[in-house]
Amino acid sequence: MLGRKQEINLKLNQITDGLVIVIAFWISHKLRYDNYGGIWPDDVKIPAFKDFIWIMSIIVPFTPLVLEITGYYHHPLQKTILLSLKQYAKTLIIIGVLIGGCVVFFQKGAQSRGVLILLTLIGGGMLLAKEYLLKKFIRRQVNLGKWQEEVILAGDVEEMKNFEDRLESELSFGLKVVKKINLENSESEDLVKSLHEYSVNRVFFAAKHVSF
Repeated sequence: MLGRKQEINLKLNQITDGLVIVIAFWISHKLRYDNYGGIWPDDVKIPAFKDFIWIMSIIVPFTPLVLEITGYYHHPLQKTILLSLKQYAKTLIIIGVLIGGCVVFFQKGAQSRGVLILLTLIGGGMLLAKEYLLKKFIRRQVNLGKWQEEVILAGDVEEMKNFEDRLESELSFGLKVVKKINLENSESEDLVKSLHEYSVNRVFFAAKHVSF
């Protein structure tokens, strides 16, 4: 279970992404409504922004929730742009199915495919840009010794040393080892006690021969 602080950060992140989607939706509608760049035929008009509210009522609240399900918000410092794109693509498919279901079952019109296409591109770009800026900010905080996730490290002495050396060379992990447990001369109760004492969310096992 996420710690209280992490849970709050997750909700704030989702709310921010919801606002980003609202802005992206407005921009997409504006570009299509005004036919910016003359991409679409001038005689094909689309409804006013208010007629898209029903679509927004699906996209805005559900997109951050689906992103969470796909793991989009999990360990952002350790993610690659390719993984973020895959998670975003999965989210698009699920949201597309939801919108399609509403069109079929509630007899709602799709209004404008052009707006949705623009939203996919603009919204995706804005979400990825926001994630990039957030990662940059967090890395800066990590380098300053702030915003580090506290973890417990368990294993043999040599492998734990290698793990810590790797953390020092790759600060972007954002991890801080608060307790080390040598599995060779410790009992399982020591790990349980440390979990309660430090209230960490993750335990890393650094051992050559560990089986579960």
